[in-house]
Amino acid sequence: MDVTEEVQKLETYLETLITDLKQSAMNLDQIDQAIEEMEKDITSTKELATLYAKEFTLAVDNSSIYDRIEKVTDKLLSLDPSNFKARRLEKESDKYLRVSIIDL
Repeated sequence: MDVTEEVQKLETYLETLITDLKQSAMNLDQIDQAIEEMEKDITSTKELATLYAKEFTLAVDNSSIYDRIEKVTDKLLSLDPSNFKARRLEKESDKYLRVSIIDL
C-alpha cells in the first residue's frame, strides 16, 4: 500500500470516528438533560443511579473515541504534515469531547 492509499484509508477511518464521537456526545447530552430533570424529583433515586451509570459508561466511550481520533490524526500528519482534513477533523473533535466530574 502506498502512502496515498494509506492516507485515504486513515482519513476515512477518522471520519467514522468523528461520527461516532458526535453520536456519543449527543447521547451524553441527552443523559445529562434527563439527569437534570430527575434530580428535581426526590423519589427517582433508582432511575438516577441507572442514569449516572450510563453517563459514566458513555463518558468513558467518548474519551476512548477521542483518544483514537488523536492517534489517527497523529499518524495521518506524520504521513502528510499538511493534511488539511486531519487538522480540520481534529479541531472539530474538540467540540464533541465530553468530560465531566461525577460526584457519587
